Amino acid sequence: MEEEVKNSKISIKISFSVIILIAACLIIFLSFRQLRPVAKEEFSADSLKRISNLHSLKCSFKNVAVMEKEMPILGMEKYFIEYKATVDIGIDMSELDINEEEKKIVIPKAKVMYKTYDANSIEEYRSTRIFTSSISNNEVKNLLAKSLDDLVKEIEQNDTMMHNAQNIAANQIDNLIKNLYSVSGKIPEYKYEYQ
Repeated sequence: MEEEVKNSKISIKISFSVIILIAACLIIFLSFRQLRPVAKEEFSADSLKRISNLHSLKCSFKNVAVMEKEMPILGMEKYFIEYKATVDIGIDMSELDINEEEKKIVIPKAKVMYKTYDANSIEEYRSTRIFTSSISNNEVKNLLAKSLDDLVKEIEQNDTMMHNAQNIAANQIDNLIKNLYSVSGKIPEYKYEYQ
């Protein structure tokens, strides 16, 4: 009797799996049937502006934020918050200046597109451990936000880093243009300049 129940459960599971597989195949089949051939439009470099942002350089940092807090009796207490940060640098593609006649593309200035810190990497240190209270989560968040903003300002003033991001963006754009034009067999050569 137990074996019949076990076999019955197995056949129900197999039947259910087959039904799901048939439904998935039907959905895939119908979705491919609904695809219509896309009208082949002539590619132009100007269509690159439809891409919103191009992240060309990702930087990881280990940084320390410092906070001083007045403590009763002991005076000033220093807190050191160590954290890891990630910053993406790139260009706004809508700001590309494309001259089709001269085959010239002017790459806009690079800027920080994304910034974040890894909350799991945060470590807190204090200048003294005697009778101290810790800083609140809100104080840590505010301190890290300010520290990350300061880091972004430093990065934006680093001409070498920003120029490298522009160079990488120009190479990525050039590769994209070559790949898109390779279908037609006529690959134009563009000159790149930088703002």
